[in-house]
Amino acid sequence: MELNGSKTLAGQGVLARQSFRSHDCDTKRDTSAPVMPRPNTSAKTHYFRRGNTYVYRRRVPLDVRSDPVFGGKEHHQESLKTVHPTQAARAAAKVTDWFDTEVRRVRGTSDPESLAPAPLPNRRDVLSKDDLEGISARWLKNSVDTDLRNRLVARSDPDGVFAEMVDQRDSYAHGIIASFNDPVHGTRNRQRYIEDVITPEVAPIVRGKCKRMGIADQSPDYFGYLDAIVEAEILVLEHRFARQDGSPSTEVRSDALQRGLKMEERRPEAAWSITELAQHCLAIRAGKPSWSHKVETAAKQFDEFLGGGGRPISSIKSVDVKAFVQTLLNCPVRADLRFPGVDIKAAGELNRARGGDRLPTISPNTIKNTQVAVLRWLLSYAHQELEAIPTNPAANIKIAGSSKLGGTRTRFETEELQKLFQLPVFTGCLNTSRPGKPGHFIINDHRFWAPLVLLFTGARPSEVAQLAVSDVKLGITHPYLSILTEYDPSDPEDRPFVKSGKTINATRVIPIHPELVRLGFAEYVFEMRRQALVRLFPEWKLSSDARKLYSQASWIRAFNEKYIPLVSTRHPRPTFYSFRHTFKSRLIAAGVPTQIQNQVLGHAQTGMDGSYFADGADLADVASAVAKINHEGLSLEHLIRRHHPYSV
Repeated sequence: MELNGSKTLAGQGVLARQSFRSHDCDTKRDTSAPVMPRPNTSAKTHYFRRGNTYVYRRRVPLDVRSDPVFGGKEHHQESLKTVHPTQAARAAAKVTDWFDTEVRRVRGTSDPESLAPAPLPNRRDVLSKDDLEGISARWLKNSVDTDLRNRLVARSDPDGVFAEMVDQRDSYAHGIIASFNDPVHGTRNRQRYIEDVITPEVAPIVRGKCKRMGIADQSPDYFGYLDAIVEAEILVLEHRFARQDGSPSTEVRSDALQRGLKMEERRPEAAWSITELAQHCLAIRAGKPSWSHKVETAAKQFDEFLGGGGRPISSIKSVDVKAFVQTLLNCPVRADLRFPGVDIKAAGELNRARGGDRLPTISPNTIKNTQVAVLRWLLSYAHQELEAIPTNPAANIKIAGSSKLGGTRTRFETEELQKLFQLPVFTGCLNTSRPGKPGHFIINDHRFWAPLVLLFTGARPSEVAQLAVSDVKLGITHPYLSILTEYDPSDPEDRPFVKSGKTINATRVIPIHPELVRLGFAEYVFEMRRQALVRLFPEWKLSSDARKLYSQASWIRAFNEKYIPLVSTRHPRPTFYSFRHTFKSRLIAAGVPTQIQNQVLGHAQTGMDGSYFADGADLADVASAVAKINHEGLSLEHLIRRHHPYSV
C-alpha cells in the first residue's frame, strides 16, 4: 500500500498482508493466527517474556544498590502481569520511569541527561492532543483517498485482480467489525485484534516515524502515536463495513479526527516557500558549504521559476517540477553570464533564437544531480519529517538523457594531444594577453605547465593549482610532488594556504615523470625558487569562492571553450579534467597494479587492500610504475625548454 510514497497500511486497513501493487498483488497470508512480536530483551526496554507472562529486569548501578529501595540487589526484577506485548511495553515504560527517578534521587541529582536520550534539535518533546489528532486524521484521510484510487482501478476492470482483492477486503472488514459488535465477546475480540494483528503491523512504521521526530522508543509519546494510528486503522475497517453501494465513505465519525483534519489544513509549514523550507532544513541539517550553496541556489531558482517569491510547498505539484526540469534542459550553461538580467525561461528562449549558433545547454545529469536532487531532498523532508505535504512531488521525476553512470569519463586521444600541444599557447604566441595568436612570445606560467603536469601526474586541477614551490621535491633519487600536505607551522618551508582535499586519500606523493624533467619542469621550479615565490603557479588566480580550492574556474573554462574545440570534434569532447582520465588509461595500458594506481590518483583502496595496503607502496616502486607511462605516438620535442644549469 502507498502512504505518501512509502509502504504502509494506509487505505487497506490491516490487510497490508494482501497489499495492492501497481499491476500485481501479494500472495494472501493466513491472518487467523495471532501474530506476536519476538521477546524484547534490549537494554532500552528491559523486559522479556517468560512463559505466559512478561517480566521486567534491569541491572542496578553499583553506586545506588545500598539504598533501601533496591535492597542491595544486583538486578531489579518484577512481573509485568500481562501476556499482551503492547500492555507489557506500557507497563515496562512506567517501571523504567520509576527506576530512573529513584536512581536520580539516590544520586542527589534531578538531571536526567545520563538516563534519557537527548531529543533531536527543533523537535517537540511531548506530543500534544492536537498533534495526535492530526496524526490520526492524516492517516485516515490518506487511507480513504488510497482506497478510492484502488476502487477506481477495480471498476475499470471488474473481472481483474484489483476487483477481486477489493471484494475480499470488504468481506474481511465486514467480518472483523461484526466480531467487534458481538454482544458477548465484542470487547475481547476488539482487544485481541488490536494486540495480535494491528499493533505488530503498524509498530515498525510508528517506530520509524518516531525516530525521525526524536521520540524515544517505548516512551509515552511513542504509545500515543501508536494509539492514534490504531484508532485510524479501526475507522478504516468501519468505513468498509459501512459501505453499501461500493462508493467510498467520506464521513469521519470522530469529532477528534474532524478537529485533526481542520488542524492539518492550517499547518503553518505548508505555507512555506521552497527557499524558506531550505533555510529550515539547512539550519538543522547543516552539511558541507558546497552542499549548502547548491541547496540555496536550486531553491532560489525554483522559486523564481514559480514566480515572485515562490508558492507554498503545499501547492507544488509534480507538473511544476517537470516544467522546471524542461526549462533547465533548454537553458544555456551559465545563463546569468550569457544573458544577464533574465530568468532561466527567458534565457532558454533567447538561446533558441540563436538558431544554429546556440550555446551549450545544461546537461541532464547536472540537472538530476543538482536541482532535482535538492528538490527531492527538501520536499521529502517536508513530507516525511514535517508532514506538511501529503506526497513528495519530486519523488519520481525522470529526466530524459540522464545516465545512472553520471556521465562519460572522456580521455584525450593521442591525435588530440598532438594538436593541442601545437597551439600557440605552447609553441609561441603574440603576447601574454593573446595566447591564442601565433607569435614569438614564449609563455612560461601555469598556462604552459599545468596541462603537462596533469598529463604526467594524473593530479586533480585543484591540487595542481595550489601547489607550493616547496611541494616539488627535487635533488633526490626519486623526485616527487607532495599533494595537499598538512600545514605544519614549525616547518619553514610549509605554507598556510593549502586547502583540504577531495577525499582523505588525496594527501599523497606523486613521482615526477622523467618526461616532465626532460621538458624543463625542473628549470621552471628553480626559477620560482630564485624569485622567492611561494606558490608554484602564482598567476593562477585564486577562486573567489571559499568552498573551492585554488583552481579558478575562469581559466579552465576558457581552456575548454577556446582550445578544446580546435583539437576535437567528437562528442562528448574532452575537457581540462580529461588529462587525469588520460593518465589513468596510460597506467592501465602500462600494466600498473590497481593498488598503485589508486595510491597515485588519490583513490581509496578496495576490499582488503584497504587494510593490507594501508601504508602504500614504497616511493621507489611507485616511481618505477609511473615511469612506465608512455604516450605512444605523442611527440613533445618542440616543447623542450633551454636547460638551466640547475640539475635534479
